[in-house]
Amino acid sequence: MDNLPEHLLSSIAHYLNTRIETISFRSVCNSFRSSAPPPLPPRSHIKIPSPPGLTDDGHLELTESTIYAIQPPEKSTETWLVKVEESNSGKIRVMDPLFKLRIKNMLPESFNLLDYRVKEIAKSCRLETVSSSKTCYVRKAVVSSDDDNAGEFVLMALINDGRVGVWRSKDERWTNIDIGYKSFNCKDIIYHKNKFYAMGFDGFTVAVDPKSFKVTQAAAASEKSQSHLMMHSLVKSRNDLFLINTYWLYKYFQHGPLFGRISLDVFKLDKDNCKWIEEDGLKDQNLFLGEDGSFMLSAKEFPSHKGNCGYLIYADLSGINYDPRKENIAYFDLEDPSPGSQPAALSKYSEAFWPLPTWLGQKQNCR
Repeated sequence: MDNLPEHLLSSIAHYLNTRIETISFRSVCNSFRSSAPPPLPPRSHIKIPSPPGLTDDGHLELTESTIYAIQPPEKSTETWLVKVEESNSGKIRVMDPLFKLRIKNMLPESFNLLDYRVKEIAKSCRLETVSSSKTCYVRKAVVSSDDDNAGEFVLMALINDGRVGVWRSKDERWTNIDIGYKSFNCKDIIYHKNKFYAMGFDGFTVAVDPKSFKVTQAAAASEKSQSHLMMHSLVKSRNDLFLINTYWLYKYFQHGPLFGRISLDVFKLDKDNCKWIEEDGLKDQNLFLGEDGSFMLSAKEFPSHKGNCGYLIYADLSGINYDPRKENIAYFDLEDPSPGSQPAALSKYSEAFWPLPTWLGQKQNCR
């Protein structure tokens, strides 16, 4: 490996898109290490001022987490999904993939990433309140890295009452974004292909440039999205951006557990014509709708995860009382006409993430 030309190694390093790719590349040998600069440290407990109009007796702390897909080194259909928070000191916490603050804290005693195939699937951010009031009012946050200034970033946050604010890491104050749409009430935000996107309850979506804060219309409202009884989510997959409308076809309680059937309307952004185009379900995608971020997995790339189905949290659907002490997870299969139920959802969810797969070959260490 040390005999490869320096210019070839530099060209390869230019196409490393994620932190784990850079770490793996630099771990090969000395020549590989010198050809790629070390990745930036994870954003961990970064102090951020409170947005205007809220509380002024404290501040916010930003922490990033990453979801990885880990597979055995040999060709296999088995995949383990894990959400990890890493501090600047190197200490990590293993989190539940769909929840903000639910910690699993189950790790092998030792874990060498070079012994497995590891792929970064998605990133998510959490803003926590640090104040005497202990009030949590930021529903979701997404981050844009500034490629021209290493280490700097722009943060977009979805605040209560459907407001959207942005904050540059070099600024002292937040900037409120004027969507230019009088009745706009933001339901979800995302960062995709160098732009922020903010979506209202009816599917009307705008794009915000992270450098100039210029607002442009990305998509007109979708007629099938104009309902307050739906959960509206923005999810990216590969190079595409999707709008997912989730709703109950029917639901009922029977001796405690919730039974029912969940349905989805799926739209893909037509960037050139500024509109949402309805898709025929999720096709080969497995969907995960979480509190602080959502993601998709391709069933072709990860055969252990069935396409056209997925998981979501009850708290995100109207009419359901959220209890943080319970596993409020719903499983849905758009190709299965039989009713889904909460117990089945829990079983499938547990199988997808916990416990650690046996092929890791390591003793679990509960911290």
